[in-house]
Amino acid sequence: MRLRYLNRDGTAGLRCGLYAILFSGFLPIGGAAVAQITESEIAAPDVPDTPEAQAEMALLDTEIMESTTEQSALQLAQRQIDAKDLSGAATTLERYLITDPESQPARIEYAIALCRLDDLQAGHFEVAKMQIPELDQPTVERIQSFCQLAPSQMNNLHDQ
Repeated sequence: MRLRYLNRDGTAGLRCGLYAILFSGFLPIGGAAVAQITESEIAAPDVPDTPEAQAEMALLDTEIMESTTEQSALQLAQRQIDAKDLSGAATTLERYLITDPESQPARIEYAIALCRLDDLQAGHFEVAKMQIPELDQPTVERIQSFCQLAPSQMNNLHDQ
């Protein structure tokens, strides 16, 4: 049994297991209103069954399959950057970093993509995870340029 609840901010969520056993029906739990729902209500999101939606899903499936290795993820991200799709490139690199968080090349390109998307805070956060001494000078200069970092700032990010 699964239960739907409304967070204090009005967003929907799910509770399973013990809550479902103890509290069926509709009652407040810690400031959240709870109502019973069925599996079919949460099984699939409402995706339009249009040719455009199907094409978009097929493209997403292809991108996921094309980014399973470091090299393929970097190549796909570069194609997306060339097509002016920085958000897509950042998503591709982030998806790959979930499977291989130690990938220095993917992290470098991800940090740069975030900085190019004007998310300097997130870009700096990714730079702080890097092994700065292992980077060659042209790579360091690219990071500094796109992420608007002085040499001393890169070392300070890493030391934090």
